[in-house]
Amino acid sequence: MMEGLMFRRNRPNASVSQQVNCNMKVDPGKIDVIAPNLKRRLSGVKSTVMRLVPLQFKDIQIATTGPNLRDGIPQFPLWKLLVMSRSGPSGYRVWHARRNIEMLVGLILKWVFRKKLRFVLTTAAQRRRKPSSMWLIRQMDVVIAASKKTAAYLDVPTTIILHGIDTEGFSPVENMVSLRDSLGLERDAVIIGCYGRIRAQKGTDVFWKQ
Repeated sequence: MMEGLMFRRNRPNASVSQQVNCNMKVDPGKIDVIAPNLKRRLSGVKSTVMRLVPLQFKDIQIATTGPNLRDGIPQFPLWKLLVMSRSGPSGYRVWHARRNIEMLVGLILKWVFRKKLRFVLTTAAQRRRKPSSMWLIRQMDVVIAASKKTAAYLDVPTTIILHGIDTEGFSPVENMVSLRDSLGLERDAVIIGCYGRIRAQKGTDVFWKQ
């Protein structure tokens, strides 16, 4: 299995890099890893894809595809999934899914259109899944959980990889007092922020009740 998941870790070749520098559109035939985002709305998953793929592209042949993707991300149109070569530059391509729809589309590409794919699922969800979702998960070659709690909901072999933080983009400011003043916040107040979509599953209401 691991042999099938191997791909080149060098920087993208000159032809692909040149395309990306111009318009970020790439040829899927030259891509080893596809990280699809198949939902239109902005979500944590979509934000993750848009943030990570440009960084990962510096080291591996990776691109995304899907609706409503912003400029500046290595990507190609969805329809090209059907006409791209069966194999990638290094043999099997890695299909890195994060949702049910993406797992399902990957399996269709493999079983119906005979694309040579190996499947990776990364999930941060902390909930019991329906039988249909678990069936999809069991078809994956590798399952990555973002925490031990996430892994506890999965009845499959799981690798735990915690979320990373880009410290160049996210780091404490040197002068917190000046920042609070500029935002009109009290200097000594306890301030709590919630970064992300507010939903009941996250328990934000429970926190405030405390």
